Amino acid sequence: MTSVRGVVFDWGGVIIDEPSTALQAYCSKQLGIPTATGSASIGKHLPLYQQGIFSERQLWETVCDECGQSTGVILEHSLWAQALRAVFRFRKEVLAVISRLKANGYKTGFLSNTEPEAAIYFHERQMDQLFDASVLSCEAGLAKPDAAIYQLLIESIQLPPSALLFLDDRQENIDGARHVGMQAVCVDTTDGVLDTLAPLLP
Repeated sequence: MTSVRGVVFDWGGVIIDEPSTALQAYCSKQLGIPTATGSASIGKHLPLYQQGIFSERQLWETVCDECGQSTGVILEHSLWAQALRAVFRFRKEVLAVISRLKANGYKTGFLSNTEPEAAIYFHERQMDQLFDASVLSCEAGLAKPDAAIYQLLIESIQLPPSALLFLDDRQENIDGARHVGMQAVCVDTTDGVLDTLAPLLP
């Protein structure tokens, strides 16, 4: 890592424990669909929800139709909001190191493929205060590893891409960041995040 002046964080697998398996299992159970079948269908269609193409109701209608389940089980309130509040586990050590980075003069950014209900949760928890720039796929109408979503973050944080270090738990997203000139490291554990950032902090 050379000349890093800003650090950009993904959400799942970096700031929180990777929630996908638990989220999909929780929602499958509530919809009355076997976990393996429901999880596969949710995972296939979730990107449309994350990019704001599907509403949450459209997601569940599609999943239920594909899995042969009556759409009558779809709840009027947000099942996804209920699920994420049940399964999200924040990594306190990572949150602490983000604060330390800011205190030491680094800019911080947030870049995640995420859903509208998760975005609401992000803002409710005032996560914005941790970051100088935040780009969420469902609000941008774009998703990693599309180069355009990285460019939005770069423009918002107002640093050249070569001065930004991006942390994500998926190699395709790391490759996307490197493609636009960012430094990037694939990490999926708390220790991996802390070890990667240790050289930046006194």
